[in-house]
Amino acid sequence: MNALMLEAFVRALLEGTEVPVTGVDGLRSTEVALKAYQSAYAGMPVLVKD
Repeated sequence: MNALMLEAFVRALLEGTEVPVTGVDGLRSTEVALKAYQSAYAGMPVLVKD
C-alpha cells in the first residue's frame, strides 16, 4: 500500500497535478488516531471534532 501511495504522489509531482493525499488529510488521520489512544486510556468515547 505504501508503495502505491508513494507512486501516486511522485506521479502527481511529475505531471503537475494535485497530490491524491494532502497534508490536511494526514493531519486529520493523526488527530483521529490520537483520539483513539485517548479513548482507550480513558475507557470511554472521546469526541473527534470537525
